[in-house]
Amino acid sequence: MLSSLCWVPPGRSRTVLPADVATAVGVPPPPPPPDGDGNPVLDDTPTAAGSDDDDGSTGSTESDDAVDVSDVLSSGVEALALFPSNADDPLLAAGVGADGGDPDAVYDEEELADVLLRPTDSLVIAAVAEEDASLLAFHVVEPAVSYSDDGAALVDSDDDDNDGGYGGTPEEPYTPHSYVHHDLILPSFPLVAAWTDGCVAGNKAGGSYVAVGSFGPAIDVFDVNAMDSLEAVVTLGGVAPIQSGAGGRPKKARRPRPGTGAAAAAAAAAAAVASSPNDMPLLPGSHTGAVMALDWHPSQREYLASGSADSTVKVWDAETGVVATTLSHHTDKVQAVAWSPVDESALLTASFDGCLTVVDVRAPPPPTGAGAGGLRLSADVEAAAWLVGGDGVPPVGTTVAVTTEDGVMALHDVRRLGGGGGRKKKGKARAAATLLGSVVAHTGAATALAQSSALPGLLVTGGTDKFVRVWDAAALSTSAAGRSDGGKEPPPPSSPAAALWERKAGAGAVFSAALLPSAALTGHDGGGRDSARPRGVSPFVLAVGGAKGTLTLLDLAVESAAVRDRWGRTALDADGWAAVTRRASRNARVGSRVASTRMRRGATAAAATGSGGGGGAAASAGGDEDDGLSSSEPGDSESDGEDDASRGMALDDSDTGSEVEEGDEEEMDSQD
Repeated sequence: MLSSLCWVPPGRSRTVLPADVATAVGVPPPPPPPDGDGNPVLDDTPTAAGSDDDDGSTGSTESDDAVDVSDVLSSGVEALALFPSNADDPLLAAGVGADGGDPDAVYDEEELADVLLRPTDSLVIAAVAEEDASLLAFHVVEPAVSYSDDGAALVDSDDDDNDGGYGGTPEEPYTPHSYVHHDLILPSFPLVAAWTDGCVAGNKAGGSYVAVGSFGPAIDVFDVNAMDSLEAVVTLGGVAPIQSGAGGRPKKARRPRPGTGAAAAAAAAAAAVASSPNDMPLLPGSHTGAVMALDWHPSQREYLASGSADSTVKVWDAETGVVATTLSHHTDKVQAVAWSPVDESALLTASFDGCLTVVDVRAPPPPTGAGAGGLRLSADVEAAAWLVGGDGVPPVGTTVAVTTEDGVMALHDVRRLGGGGGRKKKGKARAAATLLGSVVAHTGAATALAQSSALPGLLVTGGTDKFVRVWDAAALSTSAAGRSDGGKEPPPPSSPAAALWERKAGAGAVFSAALLPSAALTGHDGGGRDSARPRGVSPFVLAVGGAKGTLTLLDLAVESAAVRDRWGRTALDADGWAAVTRRASRNARVGSRVASTRMRRGATAAAATGSGGGGGAAASAGGDEDDGLSSSEPGDSESDGEDDASRGMALDDSDTGSEVEEGDEEEMDSQD
């Protein structure tokens, strides 16, 4: 499964190759870290006699049939030869470098172009849990529009109306171009990931880092730029390292005598240092449960907020690696944390205790439990974020969007916290002074929420019903204005038909979704430093992950005419708009071909049965498939074609008719 996604904006990361590889390909090495020359510190301390690694015994503990590796390696040693270069090896020279290239080259020209990141390349970091391993996968997403050396926009051959396969129709619908750059094995099951370009582990100049929360109590922060990174640059909290004695064995804690000063000191230490579920000692200030939510501060970029299953919220100083503040105002698992984009000390927190609060981290609230100055939600929270202001949306820093387990997405004005928030008294709903609008976004839990500072008002939700949907926050936030009660009572949730666009993402149950942020955006998408995007980069690219464990990329402006009409003209330049319209037309052509193929397949099935009833049944089955795949976007003449094309159905061109590939047939069955 793919549990979490986060973006690295274009131009905010670069590839740092190992020193020997960088020298071989002519790439200048990165500057050394502030506290050293960049070389790994090797532990060459000899093992003490009598330790676990060397018990001083001379007898072999291996069985009689064990293979001695040294004997195998030493056999035939007279036939071994050592050459200073691959070019000098007669066996390798026949195959390596036969094309005239350097036989010692680590990367050829094409591979090096894929390894080195360009200023217009973005990264999607996907936290994936597989059956045998957990990992971070770093996907490079290329810009929506590429340019030639003379500055002219390049047009894909498949986007040209007069080109492509199948009689002028391209074989595949458009999807953003991406590839896996590298991956990183994680020590435990990941739950959440968050990116920053801030100061971490003493690097005052900043860098490119991703923090990962997992089922363990520790938060690992990794260097995104380092391809050969195996360990975190800093770990916040977690299990305390075991100190070793002189013989290499762990020191045994002395049992203090009752009534002594040592006993009092031991009791104080026990109170200060918590224990993990498996009774391993934890570092001071560490979480004691799984880390479920993370968010980097948008301006003071060394600070990281975390929410945990231990019901606490912590603020970490990643530059020093210590906890700065601990908040204990919730009574259940903390699912969401988000820094305010306008108030540096304000932090949004939401918990399974049904409470959403905005707290001042400089003056932590007392641990009085849920509901103290907070908002009571209708169900367990799934995601929460500060709403981007502008373009008909309430001012930034005033409104939050929340999705819950019952499938509802709601917008709340946090300036009115304490005014009821939908709580019930004697079976009647009290006035929800904070509620600006709500909608039934999904039939199951609404597990994902995404927005972008470049697209004010555009909200994307994902749910366990396998759908992603696009909403206009400006329309939802004004829903209370036209009612007879003036918005004093909680408005009834809208139906899913109010969505601007929807489709099954092909990711299974959706667990995470994220829109491509602007180039210089730091922290979360609610605010922070912002600047113009690099040329050719589209803010409409959506990354989706879920139960299938695969990354899905969608260009919302290509997929939906309603999204194009609402935000496209203001968010895209002339080249971007031209590319979007060409690709929307391309997807419509592919969708029409898919629909025609289905009709021919239904007619063939009807003729094979030799009965009108059988043919009707076959046609009905095909109709059910189309119903399951059709777009619900109202008034969009291209929606049916676009939605069919977005399934990525490749067709085989043959004399007997085109057929949907077997993998796509299985996908349709699973969707039904």
